Amino acid sequence: MLLLTILLPLLGFALLGLFGKRLKEPLPGVIASALVLASFLLGVGLLAQGGARFQAEWLPGIPFSLLLDNLSGFMLMIVTGVGFLIHVYAIGYMHGDPGNSRFFAYFNLFIAMMLTLVLADSYPVMFIGWEGVGLASFLLIGFWYKNAQYADSARKAFIVNRIGDLGFMLGMAILWALYGTLSITELKDALEGPLKNPSLLALAGLLLFLGAVGKSAQVPLMVWLPDAMAGPTPVSALIHAATMVTAGSTSSPGAPSSTPTSPMFPTPSPSSASSLRPTERFPPSARTISRKSWPTPPSASWGTCSWPRGWGPTGWRFSTSSPTPSSRPSSSWPRAA
Repeated sequence: MLLLTILLPLLGFALLGLFGKRLKEPLPGVIASALVLASFLLGVGLLAQGGARFQAEWLPGIPFSLLLDNLSGFMLMIVTGVGFLIHVYAIGYMHGDPGNSRFFAYFNLFIAMMLTLVLADSYPVMFIGWEGVGLASFLLIGFWYKNAQYADSARKAFIVNRIGDLGFMLGMAILWALYGTLSITELKDALEGPLKNPSLLALAGLLLFLGAVGKSAQVPLMVWLPDAMAGPTPVSALIHAATMVTAGSTSSPGAPSSTPTSPMFPTPSPSSASSLRPTERFPPSARTISRKSWPTPPSASWGTCSWPRGWGPTGWRFSTSSPTPSSRPSSSWPRAA
């Protein structure tokens, strides 16, 4: 059942990607929204039953494992709950856009990959979601790709995040070399005892943290975020304010704890509520996305500098406010005749 929370939006991506052009508005948006809502309800139901776990044989010594506990359940509710509301908002916002069904296919892909990231119980599975949200954000930021400036913004976001991803992979390699496993649960058990090579372990934590720095747009890898506002407004709301930028704070708490007294299931204190931007919708006949004097997006994550379920740098959980985007001249997306 836990795997189904990921498969539902993934199904929406496949259906809308293959058959979306045959559907009339607002059906693509309704289908995408309904599947995200179903994931939310399923996740809440499993969490109310005490959580859930899914595990299947995958790579030798590396199972495909998912875990729903208090922390991952909290993030699941943010991703699917806030994501559902933004999906509903986007039905009206994207009305009349020639790429309407493609937009909602990308939206569902993003939700599926975010759920993979926050539910992962092993670093390779987390990395699948990690790269998946990177791909989906690239597609969404560059949604109006016929505008060269917007396409460049998408490429910039994609490339800068690869720097953080390199750190993530190197961190995983060190953990595998030290403990012979990349399962977060198994690493937690191993770290309850004497640490193997604490210096190298700290380096692994720093490298994993570098991945979080890139994904959550923290200094010095925050340069992609202002240009990433090039996509439609719902993209900014979903990716930058509500979900993907929060990925930097979910990768590290998923790491094992090095001390038996560290809290397993802390409850983060919201530093600010994620919210949609004020209505900035233009009539479909004259859709022009103006990027003048955008306000600073809501806080990128919930909870400030707490250390849940992590050791050293790997357990840091940061809340960062995104930089205020620079003024962007208005640019119209070519409309279909």
